[in-house]
Amino acid sequence: MGHRATDEKSLRGAGRGLGSGQDIVPAIGHLGRLLMLATLVGLVAGVGGCGSDDGPSSRRGPAFSGVGVADPSETSPAPPPPANAQPPGAPAAPEQAPGSPENTSPDADGEQANDGPTHGAQANGGETDSTSTDDGQSDAEAENGDQAKTDEPRERPEDVAEWIKEDYFSARAENDPKLLEAVRYLGEQFVGNTNVAAGLAALLPPPKVEPDEPKEGQPQQPPGGQRDAKPLIEAIVAALGANGTDAARTVLEQVLAGKVATDDEQTAISAVLSVLVKNVSPQNEEVLFRLLTEPEKLRPQADGQTSAEQLRERTLAAVTPVASDQLRTRLAGYLVQPTTSDSTRGVLGKFLEEDRIENLGAQLVLCLGDKTPEETKAKLQTYFTAYSSRTLAEVLGLPAGASTGPTGRGGNTQPGQEDPELPYRLAGQLWNAQWVAEVERRLAALESLEGQKELLGLAGTIPADSTRSIMLQVMQKYFDDGPKHVEATGLSKDLVGDPGLVALTKLLMRDSASSANIRSKELRDQFMQTSESWKGFSDGLVETWCERLQAAAQARADGQPNPPKPAAEAAGAMPIAVHADADVKAIYHAVWPDDLAGKLSGVSPDPMQLHYVRLEGKAQYKITVGFYRRQVKPRARDARQIQNVDWLESLRTNAQTGRLSSIDVRITRTEAKDTSSTTTSTARKGADEIELEDLIIEVLAVEIMTPATSGG
Repeated sequence: MGHRATDEKSLRGAGRGLGSGQDIVPAIGHLGRLLMLATLVGLVAGVGGCGSDDGPSSRRGPAFSGVGVADPSETSPAPPPPANAQPPGAPAAPEQAPGSPENTSPDADGEQANDGPTHGAQANGGETDSTSTDDGQSDAEAENGDQAKTDEPRERPEDVAEWIKEDYFSARAENDPKLLEAVRYLGEQFVGNTNVAAGLAALLPPPKVEPDEPKEGQPQQPPGGQRDAKPLIEAIVAALGANGTDAARTVLEQVLAGKVATDDEQTAISAVLSVLVKNVSPQNEEVLFRLLTEPEKLRPQADGQTSAEQLRERTLAAVTPVASDQLRTRLAGYLVQPTTSDSTRGVLGKFLEEDRIENLGAQLVLCLGDKTPEETKAKLQTYFTAYSSRTLAEVLGLPAGASTGPTGRGGNTQPGQEDPELPYRLAGQLWNAQWVAEVERRLAALESLEGQKELLGLAGTIPADSTRSIMLQVMQKYFDDGPKHVEATGLSKDLVGDPGLVALTKLLMRDSASSANIRSKELRDQFMQTSESWKGFSDGLVETWCERLQAAAQARADGQPNPPKPAAEAAGAMPIAVHADADVKAIYHAVWPDDLAGKLSGVSPDPMQLHYVRLEGKAQYKITVGFYRRQVKPRARDARQIQNVDWLESLRTNAQTGRLSSIDVRITRTEAKDTSSTTTSTARKGADEIELEDLIIEVLAVEIMTPATSGG
């Protein structure tokens, strides 16, 4: 062993640098040389194998071999593994290093058992290696000279990276506060290491150390003066959670099952639950799911201080604020099963019925289930209405606040405020075929609109052709009731609904007028009054959408140079031409499904186009009105003058494409002119025709597929 000093130096450096993936080799003088000699001789005898250095996941840590990890489903403990055995799935053991007690592990009583070679004379057929040391001593003499030191207590290195297994257990017995740092080091540096997971598990049970005899008049103190085991328990459990191996997860389950003794069971359970909810993974969520649905199987007896039901309650409290959408949805699927007990539905149902965006998927499952009470479904429906409205506003690019929703509903967070992709995920849930079909089924089954504003509002926020057809049928069926039930939903005010409703209400009035054959003057007057009410609702929709789209256009332009755009550019996507003598102040275009390509999952949006332009500038009033009359081609009753606004509208069906197109043009004279006088001079009329005035022109165009129930 002429190169012993060089070998020791290299092994020493590897031990200090756990970050390099090697075993721990503390610098402990002659004892290190002794153990190095024993290790090398042991290797000659066939003890140890070669490991690999694949990064942190392959590090073995401070030689925690021999610490077994049992399956919590087993009712009787497995026989102890050999002292030099690796835990299940552990990396191949690297060569023994000086100071690494690889063949020394705690026995059942926590004592050190020495099952491997520690002296050079023990290996290789009993022959003694008498190679001289650098100072003239043989290795055997040096070993014999150091033998007396092996019974002395080992001093733990200041650097926890140099600790060996003995250091961890002695620190545990003495309640050394530095053990917290050492445990955290294992959790951070040895992720995915099964060997370290087993060692951490062995640190959980309280050490079997007799307490110090109390002095007269003083209470007996815990071993080593320990008063609060909570920080250490939490650190060990956190390290096991960060470890991420099946072995570590098994230990966590054992703690929950009451099969691992700890200084404080309640602290241990809380720490495990915290780790499971913070370290999100399919495996951890599987444990949480079993705790919530079948806690009695994991903890069949109320060992210790916690029963199965108490364990479920504590799990529920831990997951409520942070559970993933997937876990919530899976729990909802469990609740709607006919075999689930009513008591379980009562406990878990309250959690899933809370008004939180994260609960949306679960609540949709509950509403589709036969076991969910109707009053619960009605409550959840109010959430869906607000969420669908806000989702539609976000997808259309309307600014925050465009849809406030009914007061107190939908939570406090606008769907896209923190996560720009969230509205599209919500749309995939709220507008998927299964849920839309359920809404349409309920809508078609209505026998009265009294008290149905939530269902009407929900249907009004779904931009689907099939839903539009059902909505039109319902409005036709209850036309004589007027728009009061639909107005009550807030669709023409604070609830952002399907823009296609603009075209639907126009179609409703046209179809109703063409089918009316009323001879009684009283009934005819009543019909006209009802029609005017529907007309007022329709006009309100147009005005609201003009305001929303103007705000959306301005929001898009905020922070960017916004010079007046040529009218020709604005006319590019508009269904009608706009006059060339005005400045474009706001412009908005939405074309579905093109705009949503690749953004929605599980939903195929139906075709819809939404266009808006606002023009301002000086123009000749009558010439401008005449220009837009030629573009819109309104029927006589579809060209109105309301105070200082000329309102032109049209509704047409394209027989080739099957699309229904609604166009509204509003021309506002900023200075009202008195056109009611019959004594206006001819000269004045002529001046009006050529005088330039400040005008505001708004054009709103909506195009959808013609509803299947309409004759077009």
